[in-house]
Amino acid sequence: KMGKQAPEGSIASYAIGLNKGFFVPKRDPRSKPSRIRKGSNRARQVLKIIKSVSGLIPYEKRAVELFKLDDPKMDKRASRFLRKRLGTWKRAKRKREELKDMLRIQKAAIRQKKEEAKEE
Repeated sequence: KMGKQAPEGSIASYAIGLNKGFFVPKRDPRSKPSRIRKGSNRARQVLKIIKSVSGLIPYEKRAVELFKLDDPKMDKRASRFLRKRLGTWKRAKRKREELKDMLRIQKAAIRQKKEEAKEE
């Protein structure tokens, strides 16, 4: 015999409606992996070293050049460009903040070097 026995009180002989077809057991859905990827400290450090050695990807360089202009229109254009490259606004915002932080750190380092040069 194929399929399960019809539960009592159902109309199993009809070929239409909600109760049509064979009665089969309901399968449990597989557990999906978590969307949150935390990553280990070691993996983060390795990625950081790789990033510092290899530098920026070409699309990141282009976005940084747009951010350097300090114009709100260019910031928005850079954000749209990042969204197009990365696929979602969430990823684009994260990348934008990462690149802006990098620029801030670079500017602070340049400012500090200038101050040290003036003191000498």
